[in-house]
Amino acid sequence: MAVIERDPSDPLGIEIRAVNPVASLQGPVNQLLQLLPHPDLLNSLWNRYDWWQAFVQSLAHFNYSTYYQSLRALLSNYRNVLGEIGATTVTFQPGQTRALVSLHPVGTELKQRGVGIHDDQWLWQFRFHGLDYWKAMDLTRQRIYTTLAEPVAPWSQQPFDAGNLNLPWADLLEFSCRWAFRAETADEASGAITDAVYGLGGVLFEYGCEVGTVSMYSDFVYDLFDCSAFLERLKGGPGNGPYVNCSDCASMVTSMANILGAGLWQSTMGIPSGGFFMTNPVMAIGSTRWQSPCGWGQGFTYHEVAWKGECDVEDGLFDACLALDADISPEQFPHDPILARGMRFGRPGERQYVDLFIAPEDRTQCLPAPSNRRRRAII
Repeated sequence: MAVIERDPSDPLGIEIRAVNPVASLQGPVNQLLQLLPHPDLLNSLWNRYDWWQAFVQSLAHFNYSTYYQSLRALLSNYRNVLGEIGATTVTFQPGQTRALVSLHPVGTELKQRGVGIHDDQWLWQFRFHGLDYWKAMDLTRQRIYTTLAEPVAPWSQQPFDAGNLNLPWADLLEFSCRWAFRAETADEASGAITDAVYGLGGVLFEYGCEVGTVSMYSDFVYDLFDCSAFLERLKGGPGNGPYVNCSDCASMVTSMANILGAGLWQSTMGIPSGGFFMTNPVMAIGSTRWQSPCGWGQGFTYHEVAWKGECDVEDGLFDACLALDADISPEQFPHDPILARGMRFGRPGERQYVDLFIAPEDRTQCLPAPSNRRRRAII
């Protein structure tokens, strides 16, 4: 929808459209690239025997390569992800100076681009009669976030008003779309986000051994995830501090993947009768050591991850809290680090998550707890 205004002296009928101001450059830029040699080819022809010539040629090559790549980037990004607004007739009533118009983009590429961030430009034009030349009236820029599907709970686009606190947050979309750039499936996006969250270890976060591994960003009692504090931390602020546990990491991955439409849950595993279960050596977020959790040798009472589907044995999960050992004997040294990125929980002996994470003596006792699956509300 758009609001169109006219001066009282203007005709009652007007035609408008919005075009991509750089689309016309596609042909000339493509022709120019066809004439220019690739930087690698030009580099191989230069004389490298004289040090001064080599220095000058290296500098020239750098400048030329930058120019060449800029042309390639312009060529690849000339299209708006939202396409263009085709010619639309607006008819005003006598005395009316403002009209609300429904506009429909044509040539959109929302499904083709995958997850991403796009800065579209529209050059708005108008004319009073069909034989007139189009005249420019404004240039607008739109930041577009492309997702895999409609956001999934805890996000909701209904009702679409200021009172709905679950509307997707643009600040979180900025990080989610950047981390999952060009992902085309839910598993690809969730895996990329898992990598990114775990990669914050040692920089912004570390496993909370110093605070007894309590949750600092998630809440079990009220089922809340403090996404505001998480974003503050991502932007360089204090947030709720550096310490996180498995529930915090699961909430981060789930909330970021679900804003892209992935459909994950936070869910737990443990021994149904209660008590600790032992683990193979793991490398917790922010740690550089392979050890049992915090090196205490006591294992876990539960472990929470971002989980797909029914959050059961056959369902894939994403664990941004712990790196596992992927070698044939994860309980022994040396270790081959791997993150669970869609890995099935599996059954003992299948070389899935249960074998890589849980110590041999407890693999048959530690089970998924699908009844605990949840999607924490965002605050």
